[in-house]
Amino acid sequence: AAPTTAPGLTISRVGMAHILDEESGEEFISKYEGKVANGKAEGKGTFTEEADGGQYVYAGDWKYNRQHGKGKETNPDGSEYEGMFSDGKK
Repeated sequence: AAPTTAPGLTISRVGMAHILDEESGEEFISKYEGKVANGKAEGKGTFTEEADGGQYVYAGDWKYNRQHGKGKETNPDGSEYEGMFSDGKK
């Protein structure tokens, strides 16, 4: 599962967002802690998203608000990926 994005959501040094998916009714609580440049995640940081189905965590490198560089992704089902990301993709 990939992180939820919302139009107009600004990530700050420590930011939190509460998002409701109107189609599914699922609630997401998203949090980012880390480096920011020009209002975008840049450098080292951790993104956590809690939803009804569990918790998603990405800890690692960011560039222009996307996972980029070395990082570790932990999915709600407990599966993990540790390695390289490029422009938000494994």
